[in-house]
Amino acid sequence: MSSLPLKPIRDLLERDSPYHISDDAVREIRDFLDTIASDICKNSVKEFTIYNKNREIQGLGIKKRLDTHAVKRAIPQVTNNLYKRFSNNSMGLQLVEMIVNPGGTKMSMDTSTATPDTVTNDPWEVE
Repeated sequence: MSSLPLKPIRDLLERDSPYHISDDAVREIRDFLDTIASDICKNSVKEFTIYNKNREIQGLGIKKRLDTHAVKRAIPQVTNNLYKRFSNNSMGLQLVEMIVNPGGTKMSMDTSTATPDTVTNDPWEVE
């Protein structure tokens, strides 16, 4: 059960959407935001623990209140993981100066694959 209220989330969505927003959509976003907040909190605690260990090594007293430093260091870790988790990085075969043969070896794009001195009547044939 999430502790985030639905009304402010609905207000945020309505501000940027010209369409009606279903209750299921609001709940789905609420659950997603709750998951992200939880992940940021877990990573912030790890960062804060490392920060306090370093303070002890330096002879300084430990801090007892989680500060913005730990949260700011945790946010990129969580957002980068989300990007990796939800992005589709498969861009297929990109033709950059080399063509990959079915055998797996590379061949220059300047190499002609047509048999020499062959004339075809195919209108799609490139000369």
